[in-house]
Amino acid sequence: MTTVGDQSAQEGGAIGPVLAMVHDPDTNAAASDYTGSVNWGDGSAPVAVTLVQTAPGEFQVTATPHAYADAGSYFVGFDVIDRDNRLVVNRASGNFTAMISEAPLSAYGTMDAGLTDYCGGVAHFTDENPLATSSEFTDTIDWGDGSRSNRRRRAHGLGDDHTFHLCTHQWRDVRYR
Repeated sequence: MTTVGDQSAQEGGAIGPVLAMVHDPDTNAAASDYTGSVNWGDGSAPVAVTLVQTAPGEFQVTATPHAYADAGSYFVGFDVIDRDNRLVVNRASGNFTAMISEAPLSAYGTMDAGLTDYCGGVAHFTDENPLATSSEFTDTIDWGDGSRSNRRRRAHGLGDDHTFHLCTHQWRDVRYR
């Protein structure tokens, strides 16, 4: 078995579908002669692999593409079992590393700095990771007058804008407005 090598994606992006190539000296072998599974290394349940014949005795090992929720390096392991001979079971194993990078964040402020009292949204941000949840984020607003926020975070949904809401801030001194 020859693996495709280490693969890279950003959070929420997919790895796969091709994992490896298998050569079987039996040129009459069919894809249905094989079973196997892949463990994506992130705690998700292993899934079945499928073999796709590319030439006599040559097969691609494929699986449904897998998306990672968090950045990191993951050990991806898989097995393929040739079941066409009842007396001898041939097994091949392979692995590679999935290197998942952080998805970009973008943010912007929305508050009118001329106000003395304010209640409402103060900033928006978007995480390009569609698998991100609001529990992954923390926020602090430094008002520039020596105080920090008593914020609430409202998330609108996965992959959407997240909005920081604050009620209320009153500046300690007019020179900070």
